[in-house]
Amino acid sequence: MKQNRTKRLCAMAMLMAIMFLMGFTPLGSIPLPFMKATTTHIPVILAAILFGWKAGVCFGAGFGVISVLRSTMAPNVTSFAFSPFVPMPGQSTGSWKALIIAFVPRICIGLVVTLCMHLLGRRQNTRLGGFLCGIAGSLTNTILVLALIYLLLGRSYAAASGIAYEALLGVLGSVVLTNGIGEAVCAAVLTAALAPLLRKLLTRMQITDGKMK
Repeated sequence: MKQNRTKRLCAMAMLMAIMFLMGFTPLGSIPLPFMKATTTHIPVILAAILFGWKAGVCFGAGFGVISVLRSTMAPNVTSFAFSPFVPMPGQSTGSWKALIIAFVPRICIGLVVTLCMHLLGRRQNTRLGGFLCGIAGSLTNTILVLALIYLLLGRSYAAASGIAYEALLGVLGSVVLTNGIGEAVCAAVLTAALAPLLRKLLTRMQITDGKMK
């Protein structure tokens, strides 16, 4: 039992390392004809599928750390929405609300994916199950991030982006329908391909029993 737990922790640590590598290198995005699809959230989805909701929450928190560090170390005009260490427009300090935007949506990815697996029942371990979980996890991230930006830092975000606050909701909605859908499809395809393979590998290594935790 102790050996299996050690193997499980090692497997999770490797997946976490891959997520951080993706977060700070070009591996974290896939160039598409009309956009760059973010893929850093895929390890969060896979962790929830393979190891359960607690792992999904931990990996989501790790994704939040990546967002804060990346926004702090290489800031742009809207990085204040993800890091409290980046000053808001016209101010000398950042906002603690950035931590909510950086962490809450990413933590919710693992919870939503786990709920999705419960709803799928026997289909949770199929490629279709992985595809649907990928869509659910990716859209959770996109929709919650943009919704919290609008609710918590909407006026500052609009000012930094050079658009009218009254038009911000429509702009964010269009992002969901373009980038959000593209990223969801990428996440769905990759999750459907990787989850069954990783589950078989972990089962052979006696790390999991091949079933949802």
